[in-house]
Amino acid sequence: MRTDLPSDQIEDEHDIVQFGGRGVAEAIGGLLAAQGYEVSQPEYAGEHGWEFDFHALERRFWCQVTETDRIQLLCIDMTSSPFGGVSRKPPHPAYVEVLTLLDRELAADPRFYDLAWYFDDEVARDLPGSLSPVCESVAAQVGSWVEFRADLFEEIGERQADDMGLGRGCADAVVGLLSSLGHQVWSPLPTTDNGWRFSFGPSGPRFTCDIHEIGETYRVLVEDKGRTFVDKLFKRPPTALHGETLSRLNAALTDDPRFRDIAWWAPNKGRRPDEEKTIQSTIR
Repeated sequence: MRTDLPSDQIEDEHDIVQFGGRGVAEAIGGLLAAQGYEVSQPEYAGEHGWEFDFHALERRFWCQVTETDRIQLLCIDMTSSPFGGVSRKPPHPAYVEVLTLLDRELAADPRFYDLAWYFDDEVARDLPGSLSPVCESVAAQVGSWVEFRADLFEEIGERQADDMGLGRGCADAVVGLLSSLGHQVWSPLPTTDNGWRFSFGPSGPRFTCDIHEIGETYRVLVEDKGRTFVDKLFKRPPTALHGETLSRLNAALTDDPRFRDIAWWAPNKGRRPDEEKTIQSTIR
Protein backbone atom coordinates (compact mmCIF):
# COMPACT_ATOMS: atom_id res chain seq x y z
CA MET A 1 0.00 0.00 0.00
CA ARG A 2 0.92 3.66 -0.05
CA THR A 3 0.37 6.16 2.73
CA ASP A 4 0.17 9.89 3.34
CA LEU A 5 1.84 9.45 6.71
CA PRO A 6 5.33 11.00 6.76
CA SER A 7 8.32 8.69 6.66
CA ASP A 8 9.93 8.29 10.08
CA GLN A 9 13.13 6.70 8.79
CA ILE A 10 16.22 8.18 10.46
CA GLU A 11 19.41 8.65 8.45
CA ASP A 12 22.76 10.28 8.97
CA GLU A 13 25.18 11.39 6.29
CA HIS A 14 26.48 7.85 5.89
CA ASP A 15 23.71 5.32 6.45
CA ILE A 16 20.23 4.53 7.77
CA VAL A 17 20.23 4.81 11.54
CA GLN A 18 16.69 3.51 12.02
CA PHE A 19 14.39 2.05 9.39
CA GLY A 20 10.96 3.57 9.03
CA GLY A 21 7.49 2.18 9.50
CA ARG A 22 6.81 2.84 13.17
CA GLY A 23 4.14 5.47 12.51
CA VAL A 24 2.36 3.19 10.04
CA ALA A 25 2.56 0.26 12.48
CA GLU A 26 1.04 2.43 15.20
CA ALA A 27 -1.72 3.58 12.84
CA ILE A 28 -2.59 0.01 11.80
CA GLY A 29 -2.47 -1.09 15.42
CA GLY A 30 -4.89 1.72 16.20
CA LEU A 31 -7.32 0.45 13.57
CA LEU A 32 -7.19 -3.02 15.11
CA ALA A 33 -7.51 -1.70 18.67
CA ALA A 34 -10.61 0.24 17.63
CA GLN A 35 -12.20 -3.14 16.82
CA GLY A 36 -11.61 -4.30 20.38
CA TYR A 37 -8.47 -6.32 19.67
CA GLU A 38 -5.58 -6.40 22.16
CA VAL A 39 -2.61 -4.83 20.37
CA SER A 40 1.02 -4.60 21.54
CA GLN A 41 3.30 -1.63 20.98
CA PRO A 42 5.48 -1.82 17.85
CA GLU A 43 9.01 -3.14 18.34
CA TYR A 44 11.96 -2.35 16.10
CA ALA A 45 13.02 -5.19 13.77
CA GLY A 46 16.00 -3.63 12.02
CA GLU A 47 15.85 -3.60 8.21
CA HIS A 48 12.52 -5.46 8.36
CA GLY A 49 10.89 -2.40 9.94
CA TRP A 50 8.53 -2.66 12.90
CA GLU A 51 6.48 -5.54 14.26
CA PHE A 52 3.65 -6.01 16.72
CA ASP A 53 1.27 -8.70 17.97
CA PHE A 54 -2.45 -8.59 18.46
CA HIS A 55 -5.00 -11.02 19.83
CA ALA A 56 -8.37 -11.53 18.17
CA LEU A 57 -11.01 -14.25 18.25
CA GLU A 58 -8.94 -16.24 20.75
CA ARG A 59 -5.93 -16.34 18.41
CA ARG A 60 -2.58 -14.58 18.24
CA PHE A 61 -1.52 -12.70 15.13
CA TRP A 62 1.82 -11.13 14.23
CA CYS A 63 2.27 -8.14 11.93
CA GLN A 64 5.38 -6.67 10.35
CA VAL A 65 5.47 -3.27 8.66
CA THR A 66 8.32 -2.55 6.25
CA GLU A 67 8.81 0.84 4.61
CA THR A 68 10.30 0.78 1.10
CA ASP A 69 8.96 2.73 -1.87
CA ARG A 70 5.64 1.34 -0.65
CA ILE A 71 4.47 0.04 2.71
CA GLN A 72 4.56 -3.73 3.06
CA LEU A 73 2.37 -5.30 5.73
CA LEU A 74 2.83 -8.98 6.60
CA CYS A 75 0.22 -10.60 8.85
CA ILE A 76 0.56 -14.20 10.08
CA ASP A 77 -1.76 -16.30 12.21
CA MET A 78 0.73 -17.46 14.82
CA THR A 79 -1.75 -19.90 16.34
CA SER A 80 -1.68 -21.87 13.08
CA SER A 81 2.02 -21.18 12.38
CA PRO A 82 3.71 -20.94 15.80
CA PHE A 83 7.20 -20.86 14.29
CA GLY A 84 6.42 -17.98 11.95
CA GLY A 85 6.19 -20.03 8.77
CA VAL A 86 3.45 -19.36 6.25
CA SER A 87 1.27 -22.45 6.22
CA ARG A 88 -0.03 -23.97 2.99
CA LYS A 89 -3.03 -25.37 4.85
CA PRO A 90 -6.40 -23.65 4.37
CA PRO A 91 -6.56 -20.56 6.60
CA HIS A 92 -8.50 -20.63 9.84
CA PRO A 93 -11.87 -18.79 9.58
CA ALA A 94 -10.63 -16.31 12.20
CA TYR A 95 -7.68 -15.39 9.97
CA VAL A 96 -10.03 -14.81 7.04
CA GLU A 97 -12.26 -12.64 9.22
CA VAL A 98 -9.34 -10.59 10.55
CA LEU A 99 -7.83 -9.95 7.11
CA THR A 100 -11.23 -9.03 5.68
CA LEU A 101 -11.78 -6.55 8.50
CA LEU A 102 -8.28 -5.13 8.16
CA ASP A 103 -8.74 -4.67 4.42
CA ARG A 104 -12.03 -2.83 5.01
CA GLU A 105 -10.51 -0.52 7.63
CA LEU A 106 -7.44 0.28 5.53
CA ALA A 107 -9.58 0.99 2.44
CA ALA A 108 -11.82 3.33 4.46
CA ASP A 109 -8.90 5.24 6.02
CA PRO A 110 -7.80 8.21 3.85
CA ARG A 111 -4.23 7.84 5.09
CA PHE A 112 -3.84 4.63 3.06
CA TYR A 113 -4.35 4.01 -0.65
CA ASP A 114 -3.30 1.77 -3.58
CA LEU A 115 -3.87 -1.39 -1.53
CA ALA A 116 -2.82 -4.67 -3.17
CA TRP A 117 -2.80 -8.08 -1.50
CA TYR A 118 -0.33 -10.90 -2.23
CA PHE A 119 0.43 -14.44 -1.24
CA ASP A 120 3.85 -14.69 0.41
CA ASP A 121 5.62 -16.03 -2.68
CA GLU A 122 4.15 -13.36 -5.00
CA VAL A 123 5.73 -10.29 -3.43
CA ALA A 124 9.09 -10.55 -5.20
CA ARG A 125 7.59 -11.59 -8.57
CA ASP A 126 6.38 -8.15 -9.73
CA LEU A 127 2.72 -9.17 -9.89
CA PRO A 128 -0.17 -6.68 -9.77
CA GLY A 129 -1.65 -8.09 -6.57
CA SER A 130 -5.29 -8.56 -5.64
CA LEU A 131 -7.90 -6.04 -4.53
CA SER A 132 -8.98 -8.39 -1.75
CA PRO A 133 -7.07 -10.53 0.77
CA VAL A 134 -9.57 -13.36 0.38
CA CYS A 135 -10.62 -15.30 -2.73
CA GLU A 136 -14.00 -16.74 -1.83
CA SER A 137 -14.23 -17.99 -5.17
CA VAL A 138 -14.86 -20.28 -7.90
CA ALA A 139 -11.19 -20.68 -8.59
CA ALA A 140 -9.99 -22.25 -5.40
CA GLN A 141 -8.18 -24.85 -7.46
CA VAL A 142 -5.80 -24.39 -10.36
CA GLY A 143 -7.42 -25.54 -13.58
CA SER A 144 -11.05 -24.92 -12.58
CA TRP A 145 -13.27 -24.14 -15.53
CA VAL A 146 -16.81 -22.94 -16.07
CA GLU A 147 -19.65 -24.34 -18.16
CA PHE A 148 -22.79 -22.46 -19.14
CA ARG A 149 -25.46 -22.06 -21.76
CA ALA A 150 -25.82 -18.77 -23.57
CA ASP A 151 -28.11 -16.89 -25.95
CA LEU A 152 -25.48 -15.83 -28.46
CA PHE A 153 -25.32 -15.40 -32.22
CA GLU A 154 -22.72 -17.73 -33.70
CA GLU A 155 -21.63 -16.79 -37.22
CA ILE A 156 -19.72 -19.52 -39.06
CA GLY A 157 -18.97 -17.29 -42.04
CA GLU A 158 -17.49 -18.60 -45.24
CA ARG A 159 -15.38 -21.28 -43.56
CA GLN A 160 -16.86 -24.60 -42.60
CA ALA A 161 -17.49 -25.58 -38.99
CA ASP A 162 -15.08 -28.51 -39.23
CA ASP A 163 -12.04 -26.37 -40.07
CA MET A 164 -12.52 -23.47 -37.71
CA GLY A 165 -13.20 -23.04 -34.05
CA LEU A 166 -16.75 -23.17 -32.79
CA GLY A 167 -17.84 -20.65 -30.20
CA ARG A 168 -16.52 -17.40 -31.66
CA GLY A 169 -19.64 -15.55 -30.50
CA CYS A 170 -18.99 -16.74 -26.96
CA ALA A 171 -15.33 -15.77 -27.21
CA ASP A 172 -16.32 -12.26 -28.30
CA ALA A 173 -18.82 -12.03 -25.44
CA VAL A 174 -16.25 -13.10 -22.83
CA VAL A 175 -13.74 -10.66 -24.34
CA GLY A 176 -16.31 -7.92 -23.80
CA LEU A 177 -16.85 -8.93 -20.18
CA LEU A 178 -13.12 -9.00 -19.42
CA SER A 179 -12.61 -5.65 -21.14
CA SER A 180 -15.38 -4.14 -18.99
CA LEU A 181 -13.49 -5.42 -15.92
CA GLY A 182 -10.46 -3.37 -16.96
CA HIS A 183 -8.38 -6.09 -18.60
CA GLN A 184 -6.30 -5.66 -21.72
CA VAL A 185 -7.55 -8.35 -24.12
CA TRP A 186 -6.06 -9.73 -27.33
CA SER A 187 -8.16 -10.90 -30.29
CA PRO A 188 -9.38 -14.53 -30.18
CA LEU A 189 -7.69 -17.02 -32.53
CA PRO A 190 -8.97 -20.47 -33.57
CA THR A 191 -7.24 -23.47 -32.01
CA THR A 192 -6.42 -26.87 -33.47
CA ASP A 193 -9.13 -28.52 -31.33
CA ASN A 194 -11.96 -26.45 -32.80
CA GLY A 195 -12.05 -23.84 -30.08
CA TRP A 196 -10.91 -20.27 -29.55
CA ARG A 197 -8.07 -18.89 -27.46
CA PHE A 198 -7.04 -15.40 -26.45
CA SER A 199 -4.75 -13.74 -23.93
CA PHE A 200 -5.66 -11.08 -21.40
CA GLY A 201 -4.46 -9.47 -18.20
CA PRO A 202 -4.57 -6.29 -16.14
CA SER A 203 -1.37 -4.94 -17.69
CA GLY A 204 -0.26 -7.56 -20.21
CA PRO A 205 -1.01 -11.08 -21.50
CA ARG A 206 -0.96 -12.74 -18.08
CA PHE A 207 -3.77 -15.27 -18.68
CA THR A 208 -4.97 -17.48 -21.52
CA CYS A 209 -8.66 -18.21 -22.06
CA ASP A 210 -9.78 -21.29 -24.02
CA ILE A 211 -13.39 -21.54 -25.18
CA HIS A 212 -15.16 -24.55 -26.69
CA GLU A 213 -18.71 -24.97 -27.89
CA ILE A 214 -20.01 -28.49 -27.15
CA GLY A 215 -23.60 -28.96 -28.22
CA GLU A 216 -25.62 -26.33 -26.39
CA THR A 217 -22.93 -25.78 -23.77
CA TYR A 218 -19.83 -23.58 -23.68
CA ARG A 219 -16.72 -24.47 -21.69
CA VAL A 220 -14.26 -21.78 -20.63
CA LEU A 221 -10.86 -22.46 -19.06
CA VAL A 222 -8.67 -19.62 -17.79
CA GLU A 223 -5.02 -20.48 -17.06
CA ASP A 224 -2.37 -18.34 -15.42
CA LYS A 225 0.76 -18.07 -17.58
CA GLY A 226 2.59 -16.65 -14.58
CA ARG A 227 2.68 -20.06 -12.89
CA THR A 228 6.22 -21.39 -12.89
CA PHE A 229 7.46 -24.95 -13.26
CA VAL A 230 8.09 -25.01 -9.49
CA ASP A 231 4.51 -23.86 -8.82
CA LYS A 232 3.19 -26.75 -10.89
CA LEU A 233 5.67 -29.28 -9.51
CA PHE A 234 4.67 -28.58 -5.90
CA LYS A 235 0.99 -28.04 -6.80
CA ARG A 236 0.95 -24.62 -5.22
CA PRO A 237 -2.41 -22.87 -4.96
CA PRO A 238 -3.40 -20.23 -7.51
CA THR A 239 -2.16 -16.69 -7.12
CA ALA A 240 -4.42 -14.12 -5.51
CA LEU A 241 -4.71 -12.40 -8.89
CA HIS A 242 -5.87 -15.64 -10.54
CA GLY A 243 -8.49 -16.26 -7.88
CA GLU A 244 -9.78 -12.72 -8.00
CA THR A 245 -9.89 -12.72 -11.81
CA LEU A 246 -12.10 -15.81 -11.91
CA SER A 247 -14.27 -14.50 -9.08
CA ARG A 248 -14.93 -11.30 -11.01
CA LEU A 249 -15.55 -13.24 -14.22
CA ASN A 250 -18.05 -15.42 -12.35
CA ALA A 251 -19.88 -12.32 -11.09
CA ALA A 252 -19.93 -10.80 -14.59
CA LEU A 253 -21.33 -14.00 -16.13
CA THR A 254 -23.98 -14.22 -13.41
CA ASP A 255 -25.08 -10.61 -13.94
CA ASP A 256 -25.26 -10.92 -17.73
CA PRO A 257 -28.71 -12.15 -18.90
CA ARG A 258 -27.15 -13.85 -21.94
CA PHE A 259 -25.56 -16.54 -19.76
CA ARG A 260 -27.43 -19.15 -17.73
CA ASP A 261 -26.94 -22.53 -16.04
CA ILE A 262 -23.47 -21.47 -14.89
CA ALA A 263 -21.51 -24.24 -13.14
CA TRP A 264 -17.87 -24.29 -12.06
CA TRP A 265 -15.98 -27.56 -12.22
CA ALA A 266 -12.84 -28.54 -10.36
CA PRO A 267 -9.94 -30.22 -12.14
CA ASN A 268 -9.87 -34.00 -11.98
CA LYS A 269 -6.51 -35.73 -12.03
CA GLY A 270 -5.80 -37.24 -15.40
CA ARG A 271 -8.82 -35.61 -17.05
CA ARG A 272 -9.11 -32.42 -19.08
CA PRO A 273 -12.18 -30.19 -19.45
CA ASP A 274 -12.65 -31.15 -23.10
CA GLU A 275 -13.43 -34.74 -22.10
CA GLU A 276 -17.00 -35.86 -21.77
CA LYS A 277 -17.17 -36.92 -18.12
CA THR A 278 -16.22 -34.61 -15.28
CA ILE A 279 -16.93 -34.40 -11.58
CA GLN A 280 -18.83 -31.30 -10.53
CA SER A 281 -17.47 -29.39 -7.57
CA THR A 282 -19.58 -27.00 -5.58
CA ILE A 283 -17.36 -24.03 -5.00
CA ARG A 284 -19.00 -21.06 -3.30
